[in-house]
Amino acid sequence: MWKVISVFENDSQSPNIDYSTIYIYADGPNEVRQLTLGAGITEYGNMKKLIRIYINDSGILANEFSSYVDKIGKTPLVDDKAFRALLVRASKEDQIFRTAEDKILEDRYYAPAFKFFEAGGFSSPLSLAVILDSFVHSGSIPDFLRSRFPAKLPSKGGSENEWISQYLNVRRAWLAGHSRKILRGTVYRADFFISVLNKKNYDLNLPLSPNGVKIS
Repeated sequence: MWKVISVFENDSQSPNIDYSTIYIYADGPNEVRQLTLGAGITEYGNMKKLIRIYINDSGILANEFSSYVDKIGKTPLVDDKAFRALLVRASKEDQIFRTAEDKILEDRYYAPAFKFFEAGGFSSPLSLAVILDSFVHSGSIPDFLRSRFPAKLPSKGGSENEWISQYLNVRRAWLAGHSRKILRGTVYRADFFISVLNKKNYDLNLPLSPNGVKIS
């Protein structure tokens, strides 16, 4: 499941979690440029929490990060080459840093996605992957999208596959018509899951080819 989402998130199109690549997008508050590390840890999002965890866990580069803690999210660091190099070095050289990244991904994305999955009465790996992708990509299952289709949650007597199908179609239409070009270019995420759903591969049996990258 994470391999599929890693393909979506990584410019390298690798199915493995990307711990060390830095991306720069104008997707911060008010569309300001910001750093994104690996699979979705952003400068104005969870990066301060990541560094605090790493320092508290006595990472080998903890001292080097200490002067940055109070700056993250307040002082733009997107063009700070020393900070960027430190992020890359820590993620490549220190397992403690990668473990901290895993914890951020678990707490920020997987845990709330699984909570929605369980509360909604879903059961299939495909449903969980669709929900997790939405949390990674949009931060949630947006209420304004849920209001655009009639299917009921399985927990309320609805069909699981019908809910997922309608959600994917509404989500795709929203992305395709979005005012931001960067989001219009991400419709392939919904297209992949729609294709898997149409094949009735509810268990996400391998091989899979998200965005043309084979996972076997």
